[in-house]
Amino acid sequence: MRRGLRLDRTGRFDMHHKRLATLFVAALFTVASASAEITFEHVAAYVATAANDDPQLSADGKLIAVQRNRDGNETVDIIKLDGGDVLESFQFKQQIDVGLHRWIDSENLMLRSWRGDPHWGIPSRGRPERFNFKQRKVEKLFSGYEYTEKMQDYSLRSRFGTDQARIVFGVFPKSNDARAIVQHDFSGTTGKAGSGRQRNVVGSSKIMRYDMANEKYEELADIKDMTVVDVYTNAKSEVLAAWGQPKRTRAITFNEQVHLYYRASQKDEWQIAHEGNIDDSELAIIGDGPKKDTVYVLETITGKRAALSYLDLKTGEIKAVFRPARTDVSAYYVDGEHSLYAVKYDDHFPQYHYPNPKHLGAQIHQAARKSFKNANVTITSFARNNSGAIILVDSDAIPGEYYWFDVKSTRMQKLFDRFPQLEGYPLAQRNPIEFPARDDLRIPGYLTIPNKLTSKRPLIVLLRNGPGGAETWGYDWESQLYASLGFVVLEVNHRGSSGFGKSYTKAGFGQWGNMILDDIATGVRWVKKNAGVTSGEVCLVGKGFGGYAALMSIIERPGTFKCAVSIDNVYTDLFANWNRMPRRGQQERDAFTKVGVDPDANVLKDASPRWRARSIRHPILLIEPLQYFSNFAYAQYGNALAFVDELRQGGVDHKLYMVESSRSDNWLKDNDRQKSYFEVAKFLEQNLP
Repeated sequence: MRRGLRLDRTGRFDMHHKRLATLFVAALFTVASASAEITFEHVAAYVATAANDDPQLSADGKLIAVQRNRDGNETVDIIKLDGGDVLESFQFKQQIDVGLHRWIDSENLMLRSWRGDPHWGIPSRGRPERFNFKQRKVEKLFSGYEYTEKMQDYSLRSRFGTDQARIVFGVFPKSNDARAIVQHDFSGTTGKAGSGRQRNVVGSSKIMRYDMANEKYEELADIKDMTVVDVYTNAKSEVLAAWGQPKRTRAITFNEQVHLYYRASQKDEWQIAHEGNIDDSELAIIGDGPKKDTVYVLETITGKRAALSYLDLKTGEIKAVFRPARTDVSAYYVDGEHSLYAVKYDDHFPQYHYPNPKHLGAQIHQAARKSFKNANVTITSFARNNSGAIILVDSDAIPGEYYWFDVKSTRMQKLFDRFPQLEGYPLAQRNPIEFPARDDLRIPGYLTIPNKLTSKRPLIVLLRNGPGGAETWGYDWESQLYASLGFVVLEVNHRGSSGFGKSYTKAGFGQWGNMILDDIATGVRWVKKNAGVTSGEVCLVGKGFGGYAALMSIIERPGTFKCAVSIDNVYTDLFANWNRMPRRGQQERDAFTKVGVDPDANVLKDASPRWRARSIRHPILLIEPLQYFSNFAYAQYGNALAFVDELRQGGVDHKLYMVESSRSDNWLKDNDRQKSYFEVAKFLEQNLP
C-alpha cells in the first residue's frame, strides 16, 4: 500500500513484546490496591457476552451486520457504513438467540438460531433461515422437501439444516454462492457375498454448490467412500481435493483413520495422497496454492509441528512452506476472494507469517499491526470485492475494538467497542511464563497480576476445558475477572494441550490423573518461587476438564491447594462415563486418552473424583448447569448428585449450585451465567480473604 493509515486512535500502553515473567516481577509492587467488596454488577460486567460482536461486511462492502446483546438476547443489526444508520434489526421470536449470521449477498442474510447458552456446551441449533432485510422477509432455507424420482434428493434436503452440513461462503470467486459438504450414510457392504464376513458400512458425502438467495443447488461431487470434513473446489467448481475419514463398518464405533484424496481434474479418478492415524495427521484445506495445480493446507503430516504447506494436485506431494520453530501454525486468513494472505502461530504472543507480503490483505494487516504495536490485530471480514475490511484490535487490557478500513482511501474508522460495559473496570497485564516440568518438558503459561499491588495476594489457578486447546495471549474475561477481585491468576498449558506440536499433545494421553496434574502443581511452585507476588494460599477454578483437574488436584495435593471450584464438570466419574460408551472403538478410545490402554474398573475409579470424594479436606464449590432435556444432561446431573452424596457422607465442606433456567423450555441465558460466576466470586472471597 502506498499511503499510510489515518487512525482515530493508536495503541494505549507500552509493553515489551518478548518479556517473560522472571524479568518483570521485581518491580510490581507500586501504589495501592486490595480486593473490594464483590458486587453482582462487577462480576456481570466481565462475564456478560459481547455487546457488539462478529461484524460482517456485505458483499458490496456498504453494509455491516453485527450481532448485539440486548437485555440478554442475541440480535442482529444491519448498519449503513455511510452515516452509521441502523437500517434494520432482527430478533427471533420467544427470545431465541441469533447464533450465526452471514451475508448471502448485499440484501439477504443467512441466520441461524441458538437455543441455550453456548458457555454450557453446544446449544441446540435451528435450521438456517434467509432474512431479506429490505423486504423484512424471513424464510427457512432447505425446507422445501420434494419427493422426486430419486429418494436421495429428499434425504439430502432433510440434512441441509443440520450439523451434518458444513456451509462455507466466499469460496467461488466473484460469486455469492456458497459451498456445502453434506455428510450422509451410504448403504453398502464390504466382504465377499456369502462369506459370512459382510458388514454394513457408513461414510459418504455430497459436495454441493448453492445459490442461497434463490434456493438453487448443484451437485459437484458424490464421494461414496469417505465422510468428508474439508474439500477444495477450483474456480470451475471442480472438486479436486478431499480430507476426511474412510468408510467404516457399523460395528466399529470409533474411526481412527484419516485420508487425503486428490486429482488433477474432475475427469480423473481419486488418488490417495495420505492415509494415517487421526492423532498424527491433522489437515485443513485453505484454497488456491502458490503455483498452478496446487492447494494451500495447514497440516501436521510432514513434521512434528503444524505447518503451512501446499498439496500438488498432479503428484500428491505435500511440501511445507512455513513451519514455526517451537509451536504450531494455528490459523489462516483469507480475503474476500478466498485468497490466503497470512497464517498465525502463538509463541507467548501472537505471531504472523505472510506467504506473499505484497498481497493486499497482508499489506492491510501489517499496516494495522504497526499502528497498534502492543495489541493483536485480526481482519475479521472482507467485502467480496476487497473494497473494505473490518479489523478487530484486542490485547490483554483491550477487550476488543472494531474498525472499518476503506481500501481506496486507506482510512481506518472506529466502529464500536466489543465490551463497552467494561469501561471504568480494571484490566491487568497477562504475562507469558515458561517453566520446566518434572521430566524437563517445557511448559508455557500466563500469569495475570492485579494492578497496583501493595502486598502478596492469593493465587487462582485457572484451568480451561481441555485437555486439548491452549491458552493464548490476548483478552481473557475470566482471568481479568479474578484479577479485578485482587487475585493473581495462573494459567498453565499443561501437556495434552494443542498448539505445541504433536508430541506435546500426545504426552497428555493417559495422564489425566497423573502428569497433567503434576504440570499444574509444578507451575504453582514455580510462581511461588520466582514471581514473588503470591501468598501461600492457592485455589483452583476449572470448567469441564478443568473442573476435573481442579478436584483431582485438591485430592492428590491437599497441602498445595486450599479450595477448588468445579464448573460444568462431566468427568466426576470416569468409570461411569466409560461404562456407558459402546465398545469396539469409543470405549477403548476414551480409556486410552484418559488413563491408558485396557484399564480395569479400579484404575478408572482411582482417577475419578466421585470415587475419592471422601478424602477431600478443603472446601469445594460445584457449579452444574441443567440445560435442555437430554439423556446426556441428565447423565451428567446424575453423576453430580452421586458425587455430592459421597461428599455428604464424608463430611466434606461443599456447596452445589445448580444453574437452572426460569424458562419453560429450560434453555439457559446470559443472565444465568452471570449468576453462576457471582457464586464463584463469593466463594473465592470467603475462602481466600
